[in-house]
Amino acid sequence: MKLENISLENIKTEDEVTMVRSIITKDCGAYFKAKTYDGKSITLAKNYVTKYFEKGYDETLYVIERTYSWFLGLFKYTIYYPIESEEYINWRKGLKNAI
Repeated sequence: MKLENISLENIKTEDEVTMVRSIITKDCGAYFKAKTYDGKSITLAKNYVTKYFEKGYDETLYVIERTYSWFLGLFKYTIYYPIESEEYINWRKGLKNAI
């Protein structure tokens, strides 16, 4: 699984950013497996926001959602890239000022 270095600078719409509350279930090296409170399994990329996370950690995060496909588009998976709350708030202010 290839992880990208994603930032809010490349995000132009609010649809790509969401809030997720989850519990970390497994540390997989470059990413975490987690379970949301509605029972959905997700993949959280490791970055500066998640550097102190460990199994059992419960957190609500703003995330950039990216869906990838492979093998002719037959298989799809989604990776969530966490961002800091302050970063998100500043980004939202920038969007409102641009309108």
